[in-house]
Amino acid sequence: MSCQTQAVSVKGVTQEMASLNVDDAEKEKARQVKETKENEVAAQVLAQAEISLARETDQEKFVKAIKDNRNATSLDMSFTSFPLTVLFPLKNLKTLVMDGYKGEDADIEGLEKQTKLTSLSVRFFSKGRLNDPTEFPKYLKPLQALQHLDLMSCSYISNETLYSTLPHLANLRSLELYAFNVSGGPMTDDLIPCLKGCTQLTKLDVSFADITDEGLKMLAQVVPQLEDVSINKCRAITVDGIEKHLLQLNKLDRFTVPVKLLDQANEKLRAKFPSTPLAHELFYKITFIKATPKNAELAKEEKLRRYLPPPKTKPQTKA
Repeated sequence: MSCQTQAVSVKGVTQEMASLNVDDAEKEKARQVKETKENEVAAQVLAQAEISLARETDQEKFVKAIKDNRNATSLDMSFTSFPLTVLFPLKNLKTLVMDGYKGEDADIEGLEKQTKLTSLSVRFFSKGRLNDPTEFPKYLKPLQALQHLDLMSCSYISNETLYSTLPHLANLRSLELYAFNVSGGPMTDDLIPCLKGCTQLTKLDVSFADITDEGLKMLAQVVPQLEDVSINKCRAITVDGIEKHLLQLNKLDRFTVPVKLLDQANEKLRAKFPSTPLAHELFYKITFIKATPKNAELAKEEKLRRYLPPPKTKPQTKA
C-alpha cells in the first residue's frame, strides 16, 4: 500500500471517529438536559408536597415520611403525639396543622425552630394534653412570619401568656379565637388590648366570647384595620353595640352575628352597611357581606345557602 493510500485511509478513520465523538457528545448533552428537566420537575413536586399524617401512630413511618419529603411546605399532624424535634428536616415548612396535639411538654420543643411558618393551627389544645399548657404560647414568639393562627377551642391559656406573645406576631393577618377559653373561662373584653401590636390583622373570629359592646368599642380602637369580624354567639353584644362600634371600622367588608339578632339587625344594620345578608347552610349565624366579586366567590366556598329577602321599603308618598 502506498503512503498516499495509507494517508487517505487514516484520514477517513479520523473523520469517522470525529463523527462518532460528535454524536456521543450530542447524546450525552441531550441526556443531561433530560435529566436536569426531570430533576427540576421532581424538585417542584417535592417542594409543593403536602404531607398528611393526621392520627398516625407509627413513629417510624412518621419520621420516614418527613425525611422523604424534606422540601414539603405543608404538614398535617393532628391528633399525634410525636415530639416536634422530628420536624427539623423540614426547612421550608410554611403550614402546620397540629389540632388536638397529644404530646407532652418536652415534645413541643422544636416548634420555635420553624421560623418560616406562615400558618399554624392548634385547635382543641386543652388541659390534660400537656403538663403545663399555659407555657405553650411562648413557643409562638419566634414565629414572626406567622400570618394565620387558629386557636379554636383552646383552653386554659392565660391572659398573661397571650399578652406576652401576640405583640410579637406583627405579621399576623388572621386570628381564630372561636370558643377560645382563657384560664378555663370564656374570652372577655380584658383580652382585646393585647391585639394592639397586630397591625396587619384583618380577620378576627371571637365567637362564643363574653365580649360586650364595650369590647367592640375597644376592638374598633385597637385594630381599626379589621375587614372580617365574627361575633357569633357573643350573647352580651347588642345591635346598638354593632351599629355604634363595629360599623365604625372603615375597612369592614363582612361580619357575622348570631341569627337571633336577625329580626332586629336586618333592616337597621343594612341601612348603614350596604350589603346582602347571607344565611349559612347550618342556619345558626348570619353574615353581612358586601356585594363584591371576591365575596361572591367566598360565599360559594363557604356554602352560604341562600340570600335573605331584602328589607321592606316603605312606599313613597306623593307630595
